[in-house]
Amino acid sequence: MSEYIWGGRAWSGTQAFFGEIRGRGIFYSVAG
Repeated sequence: MSEYIWGGRAWSGTQAFFGEIRGRGIFYSVAG
């Protein structure tokens, strides 16, 4: 999957996937 820049952080893989289903631009991280 592609990397996503949200909240000034670069997300990739599963974190980006879950972040997108929760809402684009919304800070969400499965790692906390």
